[in-house]
Amino acid sequence: MHILIAAMPFSGHVLPLLGVAHALVNRGHSVTFYTGAAFQTHVKSAGGTWLPFNHAPDFDQKDPDPALPRCVQVMVCWQC
Repeated sequence: MHILIAAMPFSGHVLPLLGVAHALVNRGHSVTFYTGAAFQTHVKSAGGTWLPFNHAPDFDQKDPDPALPRCVQVMVCWQC
């Protein structure tokens, strides 16, 4: 079976799915992972095929503002 996994290029989105991709590959499935360029080597290490973002914005998770200008960042401050 050929399986497509798609995730926005944030560590919290991609990294958990890499374990799923690895398990699927170990079971004999073909896995294509559609995500940002920052995770290309991670996907290949899990045994999947990386498919670069084409119709979704690719960005650096440390500075997503240039690619996602309409996103509003909310900071929450915790006080003791």
